[in-house]
Amino acid sequence: MNTTCLLISPGIHCLDHPERFTTTYDFPRGLLSVGTFVNKNGVKTNIIPLDYYIKPSQSQSPSYDKQSIESQIYSVINDAVKESNPAFIGIGVPYTMLYPTALKIAEICKKVKPDCVIALGGPHVSYRDKVCFEDSEYVDIVIRGEGEWTVLDVIKTILQKKEFDNVSGITFKHSSGKVIKNQQRPLGDIKEIPMPDYSLLPEGFVKNMAVSIVGSRGCAYKCTYCNESLFWGQKVRQFPVEMLFEEIKTLAEKYGNYAVGLEDSMFNMRSKYFFELCDKLGTIKLHPAFYILSRVDSVTDDGFAAMKKAGVNNLILGIENGSQKVLDKMNKKITLPQAIDVCKNAVKNGLIVDTFWIIGHPGDNPEEAEITIDAVARFYREGLHQNSEIAMFVPYPGTRIFEHPEEFGLEILTYDWEKWARFNSEPVCQLKDFSREDIMGYWIAANKIANEWKRHNAYKKMEVGI
Repeated sequence: MNTTCLLISPGIHCLDHPERFTTTYDFPRGLLSVGTFVNKNGVKTNIIPLDYYIKPSQSQSPSYDKQSIESQIYSVINDAVKESNPAFIGIGVPYTMLYPTALKIAEICKKVKPDCVIALGGPHVSYRDKVCFEDSEYVDIVIRGEGEWTVLDVIKTILQKKEFDNVSGITFKHSSGKVIKNQQRPLGDIKEIPMPDYSLLPEGFVKNMAVSIVGSRGCAYKCTYCNESLFWGQKVRQFPVEMLFEEIKTLAEKYGNYAVGLEDSMFNMRSKYFFELCDKLGTIKLHPAFYILSRVDSVTDDGFAAMKKAGVNNLILGIENGSQKVLDKMNKKITLPQAIDVCKNAVKNGLIVDTFWIIGHPGDNPEEAEITIDAVARFYREGLHQNSEIAMFVPYPGTRIFEHPEEFGLEILTYDWEKWARFNSEPVCQLKDFSREDIMGYWIAANKIANEWKRHNAYKKMEVGI
């Protein structure tokens, strides 16, 4: 098979340390969107999701280590590159923790096919583009930001045997040896992006992965711990409601896989778009745990009613902290009393509420962390949430906190990027008045409360026969 474009998703099975993942496979939505786009534009494309081919380390014996994982990665990539014989290989880096694996994949690819152009894309490399070339001699291009139009432009340039001087949105290694950062590419017309073509992925993979639907790109808010607004050009663009609906239907009818939720960063329940989507969702069968991710200041009672009518019973809210001091430092623009009222109304409307929390953000300290722990416990005690995810703060590249840690009294403790995950089990940074040990201690205490309440709630459900 001769494929022009080969796209590789590192997945989560490449990690050899424990992570609190709740899915069997990591769904490579970004890479699938790029692959669908370039394939529809006449470029023969193949996508390799490594998660489908690599056994997860958690299920293996203690002897199953990093070397075993790397051996599997080498075998899969070696075979895929030889079989595809691509002119271009794109490697997705959707999470910072996958960056080291992406570099290893680039090395394998370049050694198997030295004349192939290898590119990395995703948030981490978009913000640390020039550093990528210091970290690896095997990377030719970094795709910065939105990838569809840039990847297509890169491939056309390769086929024309030209240099990449006129391709916007990339940083690349010139034939002269210099690393050149081209101008930023303007955001594309989101309506030109087709519905994801799941046939580009292995059928068994599609049937078993947990698929979250995305209705938009971008976020209108600028929370300090998040780099999403910057990545998508500080603008929100929405996919057509009909396309989201068709994607959910296609997954269910063709693959027997029911999407698990809507992952938009700021699903606004006041918008016409939201109500149009709920009307559509109400006409089809949904996953019983189907959820909507939203903000405390973006939900309404009318929105709750629309969710219930559509058969959507689960709401996830990012509250993030119990301390107003820390919430202000986060630029969340919400208050804890506001979050309490919203959760009360959501539960009153028959919704199951999950919440997100962060320990160790700038502004946090033992005193403030006590407030957050008390808030988490109160939410459980008063039935304001049924589940919670409590994370230790990670200063992701692209955020001002990462770029200027001294301004926030923050010290980065490790640049072992595999440890930079939302659900990691040890801190990657500490604050002047909140040590690594204290951050970890309060995180453990908060999770202990959450786990005790989860067991309590599960036992209550068993008692009433739910």
